[in-house]
Amino acid sequence: MKHLKKFNETTEVKSFKNTDEDIRMFFTDYTDDRPASLTIENGLVYDGQFITDTTYMKDPSKYRRAKLITLDVCDADGISTKGMGKCLTNLEVLQNLLSDIERFYAISGEDVNYSINTDYSGLEVKFITLGDVPKAEESQATKIDGYLQRLKEWIRKRGHKKQTINGNWLDMRFTKKGAPTMGYDYYVGDKLRKVGDGRLTLDNTTDESDRNLITIRNECWEDGLKFNISGGDNQVVLKLVKR
Repeated sequence: MKHLKKFNETTEVKSFKNTDEDIRMFFTDYTDDRPASLTIENGLVYDGQFITDTTYMKDPSKYRRAKLITLDVCDADGISTKGMGKCLTNLEVLQNLLSDIERFYAISGEDVNYSINTDYSGLEVKFITLGDVPKAEESQATKIDGYLQRLKEWIRKRGHKKQTINGNWLDMRFTKKGAPTMGYDYYVGDKLRKVGDGRLTLDNTTDESDRNLITIRNECWEDGLKFNISGGDNQVVLKLVKR
C-alpha cells in the first residue's frame, strides 16, 4: 500500500516521528472520497491531558508535543438511540478501523491512545501521537507573567480592583454598584477587544490610559502573543495565547 511506504520512508528531522503529510497518507483510504474527514490539531500533553498549544510552561520538561488526530470514518445509517445518536449497520467498517489504528501505532512505535465515538453524524475516532519535549527557551512564562502584571495594574488604575492572575489568565471582576447600563464588564471587554485586534492603535487615540494598554498589546504581539477575551456576568477574562 503506497501510504504505508510513504509513512515508513519519512526521513525529515522533526519534533514528531511522522509529519502531518505522513499521517494523511497513512489514512488515505478514508480521505480519498472524503478529503475533509481528517483533521490534525497540534498541541501539548501535560499531566496526562491534551491541551491547546501554549508557550506558558513553567517547567517545559513536564510537557510533550502532541498531535490530536480526528478521523470522521463514515455516516451513521442505522436505528437512532436515545441520547447516543444513530447505530452503524456495517461491522466491517469498525473492524477495518481497529486494524488500521493498530497498524498505525505499531509502525509509529508509540503507546496506544485513542477513542471511538458515534453520534448523529456517524463514526468518529480520535487518537494521539506524541513528539518531543519542548526546549526551555520555548517557554514564555516569565514574559507572560510580566505582561499580566502590567495589565492588572492598568485595570487597577481605571478604578477596578478585583483581579486575579491564574497562570496565563487575568480574571477581572466588576461591581454592579454604580455601573453604567451595560455594565463595567461590557466596556472593559470592548476596550480590550478593540486594542487586541488592532482597531484602536497609537495612531488613532491620544488617551494616555488607552495608549498604555496599546503599548502592552504591541509588545505582546511582537513576542508572538495576542489577547483572547472571554468572561461572564460582571467578569472579563483575558488570556495571552499564541497568535
